[in-house]
Amino acid sequence: MKKPVVLTVVGGVALLLVGVLWWTFVRSSPTTAFNDMLSNNLSTPGVTRVLEQKSGQLQIAQYTQLQLGAQPTAHALTTLTQQGGVIATEQISTQQNDYVRYQKIVATAKTADGKPVDVSSVVGKWAKMEKGSSLGSSVTAGLFNQTLFGIMPIANLEPAARKDLLHYINANDVFTYDPAKVKTMSLQGRKAYSYEVSIKPAPYIKMMQEFGKLVGIHQYDDINANNYATSASIPVTIVVDARSHALAEVDQSATGRTERYTGFGLMPQTEVPKATLTTKQLTEQLGKLQQTSTAN
Repeated sequence: MKKPVVLTVVGGVALLLVGVLWWTFVRSSPTTAFNDMLSNNLSTPGVTRVLEQKSGQLQIAQYTQLQLGAQPTAHALTTLTQQGGVIATEQISTQQNDYVRYQKIVATAKTADGKPVDVSSVVGKWAKMEKGSSLGSSVTAGLFNQTLFGIMPIANLEPAARKDLLHYINANDVFTYDPAKVKTMSLQGRKAYSYEVSIKPAPYIKMMQEFGKLVGIHQYDDINANNYATSASIPVTIVVDARSHALAEVDQSATGRTERYTGFGLMPQTEVPKATLTTKQLTEQLGKLQQTSTAN
């Protein structure tokens, strides 16, 4: 009667060892983590992205929450700093409209009599950016579209569509890296993997075109991917959380751009604001500010 008990114990230990081995060599491997990251990016209802970029004396910091539920929205706080001047904006973008308001303007320019420029006519007031307007493009630059079409595409695709896009990514080596050069690191106290990734321009553009069709955005449609067939690969560093297999960071050192990601799966609620200014009115107000100011 004792033999079955012994066999049960041995069998339980064997299953435990199999589970440990699976976790150690399969689930927690850098290759599995990277592949899961690509899939997770395309099956999330929400994410938060922190973007930092430096270009000469211009510094950009942007905090964006992307919500991909019934009413997809992107909500961003952006700060631009240059030579002592500061512009802080809040942006809310849907698939139909963009809204923006200036939260803070610190101008280095003065009026003709040496006084600070009065910016109260634009600060704190929401303006609705008409799609296709020059100001809408320059201020919001299609925030919702930009967040979806980051260096790594992010969406909440149907399983079949996600499977097809992942198949294309893998079959065409859109993102390649040397497994032997993957580094293990600590990111905010959590184990993470760092990959030196090469992005092939032509397959990448074709991938983005297919991705655009799936999400109903066509900003890549007019680009001929074949024109980039001989272009050099683009180097980026991608960091993936070793436990959750979630994208943690994308670093493009050539452009001084770093993207950090958190909150995968969360769906922050964002209300569309009531605009008090039109694009034309905001443009006129900004024009008046420029006319009354003189550079230091």
